[in-house]
Amino acid sequence: MKKIYIYDAVKRSMDDPHFDDILQLEIFFSRLYDRGYLTAMLNRENNPEEFDANPEVKALYEKEGASAFPCLTVDGKIVYNGRYPSSDQVIRLAGIDYDPYEFDVDNTEMEADDCDGCSGDCNGCF
Repeated sequence: MKKIYIYDAVKRSMDDPHFDDILQLEIFFSRLYDRGYLTAMLNRENNPEEFDANPEVKALYEKEGASAFPCLTVDGKIVYNGRYPSSDQVIRLAGIDYDPYEFDVDNTEMEADDCDGCSGDCNGCF
């Protein structure tokens, strides 16, 4: 199954203007994971080893710095960078065959069972 990761150079918080986009992607990635895809949303502060382990991500960070992030990788290859992709973009760029009603990408709302039980305020997750 495909590995679909989003790397970010900074840790985001709830007051970040992109927080809603991040939350929507986190929920969407959880649904992809439930269907067998390997997914992760990683930030450099909490996951520096992941940045160094991917040569393309490491090279992008060294060459262009934090402004080139976030970036989306599929099977280790950068396919999108500079801003958070929409769920539809992830589906297209990762080549996922999907039923739009199954994922409900446009009307995703956070439900209690979608949370992985981080700290409850989501700041620890991003």
